[in-house]
Amino acid sequence: MRILYAVCEWGLGHATRSLPNLRRLVGAHDVVAYSDGAAPALLRGEVDGRADFVEATPCRNIVLTHAVGEILA
Repeated sequence: MRILYAVCEWGLGHATRSLPNLRRLVGAHDVVAYSDGAAPALLRGEVDGRADFVEATPCRNIVLTHAVGEILA
């Protein structure tokens, strides 16, 4: 499954809390991470090339609510 994983770029709190989910997703799926600021550098270092990264654009209002809990279960 191809998954777009968006992380809020306001500081590193959201990125840090997202790491457990992202690590599990990249182990079983084709993941594209979407963020900007300092978050992409942190996330790239943690998933070691197992995800593609897309730099966020000025229009940052993306809502992703497609059963992430079911994917991780």
